[in-house]
Parts: sequence; structure tokens; C-alpha cells
Amino acid sequence: MSCYLLPCSLVEEMSRSIRRFWWSGKGSARGWPLVSWDDICLPNGAGGIGFKDLHLFNIALLGKHIWRLLSAPGSLLYRTLRAKYFPDGDMLSAPAPARSFFAWKGLHRVMEEIPLCCREFMVPGQARWDRTILLAHLPPGDVDSIFEVPISPERADTLVWGDHDSGLYTVRSGYLFLRWPPSPLSPPLRLWKILAKLPTIPKVCSFGWRCGREALPVGSRLRDAGLSDGACLLCGAGLEDALHVLRDCPDSSLALRQAGFADSLLFADWATMVDWLGFAASSLSLSSLALFFSILLGLWRRRNPWVHERSLYPLHLVVEDAVLLCHDYTSAFAPSRWRPPPAGSVKVNVDGAFLPSARLGAIGVIARDSSGAVLGGFAKPVPVHGPASTVEVLALFAGLEFAIANG
Repeated sequence: MSCYLLPCSLVEEMSRSIRRFWWSGKGSARGWPLVSWDDICLPNGAGGIGFKDLHLFNIALLGKHIWRLLSAPGSLLYRTLRAKYFPDGDMLSAPAPARSFFAWKGLHRVMEEIPLCCREFMVPGQARWDRTILLAHLPPGDVDSIFEVPISPERADTLVWGDHDSGLYTVRSGYLFLRWPPSPLSPPLRLWKILAKLPTIPKVCSFGWRCGREALPVGSRLRDAGLSDGACLLCGAGLEDALHVLRDCPDSSLALRQAGFADSLLFADWATMVDWLGFAASSLSLSSLALFFSILLGLWRRRNPWVHERSLYPLHLVVEDAVLLCHDYTSAFAPSRWRPPPAGSVKVNVDGAFLPSARLGAIGVIARDSSGAVLGGFAKPVPVHGPASTVEVLALFAGLEFAIANG
């Protein structure tokens, strides 16, 4: 893609594969695209996912190729192209004959159709200003002043890219130049930026984005598609939209209340999901917001088996799973690091994990000396019927037994 302008049919096929996988989770299955692809390709801060528009990204890469050619007119490739296509002119105004190379045709289309190359590049050694063009945009006095500005004869013209502070072309700045301005559908909101840096797993972040973009196949969307009457199958009351499933349904309100969220959040008077989530993002800390979205994901995953299989997941496990997920993530990615014990001592670290849905537990023990060398350890499953704290206690006992057994 940095050398050739790919055919539009190939780019569309690649984009279609990405869309199909994003909405279905499987490479061959067909999903239900609930948000337009243009909106998905918006930056995170503008309500998108940040996926690349492959055609524009292809052009941005070719812009880098053109920049290198113009920056190094003495290179073998530039001299070869000049001898064949523009022996008496410059690269930006060179033609593309019908029998020219495929790579040159792509570069020529980028220079011809996209203003990023023709508008922003200053070609070395050529006059930059044209009096006729300037008179069409500026008063005659200003044009005379421009031409009276002295130019240093000791410095040659320099190739400058105007959309980057360094003056150098980068693929990122070229892509942003082509992509901007963003779609007016999604004005930048604090919610989108917060979702991108939540201290939780990517699945929770992507689900939060789907909630904010109303990209859930709830009853109201199914009714619009002629696939359902739109009623909530959990409580049977009213039309099932995203707000009802995740906030107003009695089970959802109960789960959020059990997790300790205030009634001001549960009964906030917001008519749309994005407004409600924006209110939550402005009133909760990052850790509480991670728990909040984890519970919303658990409620949605609890709703789906009931709709399709009439199998209902226990409500209290939704909160327990969300709390455990946040705890495990914080433990795994906490900023604190392991510190070695004093010289001549041994430190034993233990941990326990618990999967409530399967009632499975596991413990791990590791012993290290003051240099950080591993002296021993083990990991094993344990039979347990209680909460996650029980597994943590079993891990602590196993660590003490291991330390005593090894002196």
C-alpha cells in the first residue's frame, strides 16, 4: 500500500471482511451493522473506533512515497521516473500515459485527485508565487508587498509539509488531513475519550462504545427491522430499548443498586443512552466507571440467553463477576511492582482466582529470593463452593504450608 494504489474493489473487499468480523465475531458469519462504517472510522474522541479508512490510508502512504521522491531528486528512482515521464518538467505536473507503469499511475492519481500533494508541497528551485493567482485573492497593494519581500540567495527552497509542526510529511498527518473534518453525526464528547482509557479489558470498552452509539440489537431495533414486537422479554413492560435493558428494567436497576451506585445515576432523567453514559462518565471515577460498564456488559450477556434459549443467569453473579473482573484487571496491571525481600530472606507471593459461573477455583504460589530468582512454586485447581475470598484464603494457607515445608 505504500507503493501501489490498490483497486477500489480490493479495498472494499478488505473493509467488508473487517466489518463482517467486527459485527459478528466470526470471519465467515454475516453480522448486523448497526453503525455506519464512516462513523466507525472516526477517531475515538469523535465517537468512532479509530479503524482506518483503507482507501485514505493507502493514499496517505503514497503521499509519503511522493514526499521521499521530491525530497531526494538525486535518487535512482526519481531520476528514472524523470527520464521517462517528465524530462523537461516537474513531478507534480507530469502526465500519466496509458501505457505507463502501474505504480506511476497510482502516484499520478494521488497527485491529481488529492490536494494534499499539490497544495502543500513547495517544490525546490521553483518560483512559489504567481501574481495572477495572488491578485484573485488579495488586494494589489498586498501582492506588491509580497513580491518586495527579499529572499535570501544563500538558502535554497525547501520542501515543506504545512500540516505538521516539523514541516515534514508523516503518514499520520496525511491521513488526518484526508479524514478531516469528521462526520457531524458524532461531536467530540468526553465520554468517548474516557472509554478509550478505561482500566478494564477491551471487551468492556467496546461494549461501552456500542451502548453510546445505540448499537445493540434490542427490541426497538428488532421491531424496526420487522423481527420482533419490541417488548422486553425480561419484565414484559413497554418497549425494549438500550436504556430500558441496562437501566430501567427492574433487574438492571437492582444489580446497579447492589453494586453501590447512587439512585441519582439510576433514575437520571436522560432521554438517550449517550446522555446517560455521559452523565455517568462525568460523575464517576475511572475505577467506578470500569465497574459500571462491566455490570452493563454482564446484564446484556444475561439478557441474551433468556431471549434465545430461555436460560436465565443468576442476577447476583452479574455483580460478582463484574467486581472480580475489575479486581483481576487492577491486580494484573497495577502500577506497583514486585519488590525483592532483604538479603538472606525469601518472599512468597500467592494469589487465587474464582470463576463463579462454573464454581471453579485455582491458586498459585511462587517463592523468590533477594535477587529475584525463582526458588519454587506451583499452581493448581481447588474445589470451592464459596465466594472469591475463600479462594484467596486457601491460597494464603497453601503459601504458608509451602514456606514451612521448604524451611
